[in-house]
Amino acid sequence: GAELLKIWLLPGERVGFNPLSAGGPSAAQLLFVLVRILEMMLIVPLVEEFFWRGFLSRYLISEQFQSVAEGAFTRWSFLGVTVIFALMHTEILAALAWCALINTLYWYTRNIWSCVVMHGVTNGLLAAYILLTANWHLW
Repeated sequence: GAELLKIWLLPGERVGFNPLSAGGPSAAQLLFVLVRILEMMLIVPLVEEFFWRGFLSRYLISEQFQSVAEGAFTRWSFLGVTVIFALMHTEILAALAWCALINTLYWYTRNIWSCVVMHGVTNGLLAAYILLTANWHLW
């Protein structure tokens, strides 16, 4: 049991796709990288923040989630969103910490857009790291 938990919690070997691997960078390869970065910085933050914090964090407080104030949390909703979010990511421990931070930001600001911006900036920094270090498995 403990070995399975260790395998599940610790990051393992992931194969990454290097979009620039077939010779020199072509226009199509550069377009792919640009679209991937825009997706990471714009689309993913919008969808995930409006789901995780805009919907689920409030739904875990009340099924009539629209009546729950933005940024409101209970212990259950804070932990529930954090754990479920982390389980959806390969780097579970990093995702736990990051989600707890962004939940705290949402609680503090009571503004979903601050979370969207933070998520976009974080993903932009991740994209830069991937491109600079060729850690394609993080794509």
